[in-house]
Amino acid sequence: MLDDCESHIVGNPEQNVELRRVCGELEALLIRLDDDKRTVFVLFEIEGLSMTEIAHTVGCPVQTAYSRLHAARRAMRVLLSRHRLANEAECRARRLPVVAADRVPR
Repeated sequence: MLDDCESHIVGNPEQNVELRRVCGELEALLIRLDDDKRTVFVLFEIEGLSMTEIAHTVGCPVQTAYSRLHAARRAMRVLLSRHRLANEAECRARRLPVVAADRVPR
């Protein structure tokens, strides 16, 4: 699903490992969306299609595509929040430092 992660691979091995980890975690969350929402989300957010192109591709009205994208984004926010909390709990349990989301090095 996120095959283009490979196109972002750089010379730094640590960044490559982190990128692959994040891509894998994102795919695991995307799989939890229902097919309609996931399809619209991936086509818009990852593939960069317009809403008109998406509506034509999936065979629905443009407004339905917008509704599915909104629902998918809302679901992803919830999933990402739960995932972050689970990671923080795991770090605390393993006595590892917890990095705040707004302090993650880029």
